[in-house]
Formats: sequence, C-alpha cells, structure tokens
Amino acid sequence: MKIDIEEIVALDELNMALIIREAGGVFDPLWRKKKLFEEIGKGCRIMTNYIGGELAGYLQYIQEDDDEVYILSIQIHPKYRNGITLRALIKKSLREITPSSIKYITSSVHRNNTSVIKLHRKLGFLVFNETKERVLFKLDLNKNTILGQVKADI
Repeated sequence: MKIDIEEIVALDELNMALIIREAGGVFDPLWRKKKLFEEIGKGCRIMTNYIGGELAGYLQYIQEDDDEVYILSIQIHPKYRNGITLRALIKKSLREITPSSIKYITSSVHRNNTSVIKLHRKLGFLVFNETKERVLFKLDLNKNTILGQVKADI
C-alpha cells in the first residue's frame, strides 16, 4: 500500500500540535512533510492501519542495527485509541523486521506527552536516558513483556 504523506502529516498535526506548543514550539506541516521524505530516504518504514478508509494510525521506525529498531513516531487517531490499532501496527512492524533478530526497541517521547510516557511504561519500556525535552525508552523483547508476547505470537 502506498503511503499517503498528507494523511500522515494531518494525523501528526492532530495529535502533536498541542504537545509541541506546550513545549514551546510550533507544529509546521511543511517541515514535517520534508522530514518524512528525508527519513524515508534514509530507510525508515511506515506501517499504517486504516479503518473504514480512514487512517487509524501509523508506526514509523528504522532498523538501527542488527538487533535494534528505533521508533520515530507512533500516532493513533483519537477515535481509535482502544489498543486494537496499536497492537495491529506493532504486529505488522515486527513481522516485517525479521523478529528473530530484533532484541531491542528504542523510542523517544516528548517529556510533556504524559499519556505516551504512561503507554511506554505499560508496554514494558524502561527509561534509559532523559534530556530536558525528551524521555528515551528501551524495551528488551526477550523479557516477558506485552510486546515480547506479541513477538512470540507472530
């Protein structure tokens, strides 16, 4: 399926404009679109999930090395935040990245995005670094976690 960059940017804006504004920035759709094209050019992948023809969510990642994947972005439309879309995106991503070789998933979250920080903790991610603006998480897929179980189900 072809990725619709305009839909991705619109979902980013819906979910991130307030968080970025609260952090002192401004969401810029043109900058985000340019950044997406750059990231795709560097090998990042975007998994999408549609419900009734509407983009319910996406997961954007890049394989950092042989055993680690870095999640650049996960966005779920507010109408579809029941866990089903997130689980589908994670399963699609893990299938694509040869799950037997991946041991770690890393992610970075805006410090003021408390709901996503809570979600990371619920999924078994542990904080491995913090900056003024971001919380960096790491998940060991070999541990008994929700995502590790999803990996085992594949």
